[in-house]
Amino acid sequence: MLYIGIAIRNPFKRVGFNRIWGRWWRVPRVRYKNIELEFMRTENLLHVSFDVNPWTDHGGTTITLGLAHYELNLNFYDTRHWDRINNTWK
Repeated sequence: MLYIGIAIRNPFKRVGFNRIWGRWWRVPRVRYKNIELEFMRTENLLHVSFDVNPWTDHGGTTITLGLAHYELNLNFYDTRHWDRINNTWK
C-alpha cells in the first residue's frame, strides 16, 4: 500500500460529502477492471492524494484533486474481492 496526500479542511463549514456527478466504465479487453470518475463537494479546501492499494477488496489506484470544496476523483480498480487467507482473488 502506498498513500501520499495532503488535505486542508475548513473546520467551520460543514459541507459533508455530496456526489455531484459520477460515471464508471469497464476497461476494454481487461477482465475485472473498471475506471470510475467522480465529481463531488466535500469539506476540504485543498485535497491532493495518490493511493495505490492493490490487495484489498476492489483494490486499485485512486487519484484525488480538490480545491475550494470541490473534488475530482479518478479510480482504477478491480471488481473482485481479495481473499486474505489464501492471498488470491475471489
